[in-house]
Amino acid sequence: MKDFMLNLERPFFQMVILGAFSLLVHCLFWMLFQSSPDEEGHFYHWVISAAILLLYAFFNAVYLLRTSDMKRYVRDALYGFIVLMIFSFMLATILSNISDGDKRSVRWIFFTITFSYFIFLMIAYFMRKIIEYAQRQDTEAKL
Repeated sequence: MKDFMLNLERPFFQMVILGAFSLLVHCLFWMLFQSSPDEEGHFYHWVISAAILLLYAFFNAVYLLRTSDMKRYVRDALYGFIVLMIFSFMLATILSNISDGDKRSVRWIFFTITFSYFIFLMIAYFMRKIIEYAQRQDTEAKL
């Protein structure tokens, strides 16, 4: 369990865990709504993809506060987010049969989530810098 928690500090591991969970939930909803008589598309797959991306964004921002090599972490986190977003978008596109007009509105939701991800990272970055500054001031005051 301790190894699992240590691996959660790596963005690629977070991406793999959330990608597998996303695939599981997408397949569950696909089997659930496969038997429905209406042929209209469902937005459930898009909501699941958006929720997975928001979870990734939140946990990435939280773990950014703990990492020792911030540049490497942010680089890996951005690559992981892009891969997870492409995977989620393709999975939702394949499993939901919504019209192209509705897909345009869903793309705006993905844009908003991407923008929110950058805001989460910036907030975590500045929080970390403020904490480091306060710690430096505290050690200087003690001397």
